[in-house]
Amino acid sequence: MGILKRAADITYTFRFIRMMAMDWKDWDAYKLGIIDENGKRQKDVKLDNDEKKSAYTTFIRLAANLKRLVAKLQEVEVNSDLLRQRFSSLKKKSDKRE
Repeated sequence: MGILKRAADITYTFRFIRMMAMDWKDWDAYKLGIIDENGKRQKDVKLDNDEKKSAYTTFIRLAANLKRLVAKLQEVEVNSDLLRQRFSSLKKKSDKRE
């Protein structure tokens, strides 16, 4: 039983990493219109058949939510770096004036 569990863990780990690296437009859920180009769920699209249900499982929702969260964190990091640079340049200018 331990070998099967480890094999499943490895399979899901690789699947998760692959999904995080994939562009949204390559996801089956995007191709079926379930999510948009930013990974947001389209509420007007119903999961009414097996193809749509299998393209948007709990695992895929988790991967999509984490992918969007990582993208937001990267934006915050870039913006904070810009603010830090601007603040340091302003500080240098004010130090020169004194």
